Amino acid sequence: MLNKIILFLIKIIVLVLLLCILYGLFRWLILATYFCWLYEDML
Repeated sequence: MLNKIILFLIKIIVLVLLLCILYGLFRWLILATYFCWLYEDML
């Protein structure tokens, strides 16, 4: 019974970490795209 709870908690932690990583990458991608767009406007 305890093993199932621990496995469930590990799955939740992994899922949260993956979501954080994806969010970070997505935000970085948006920032990069925004700066490229600004840079092209300046030229």
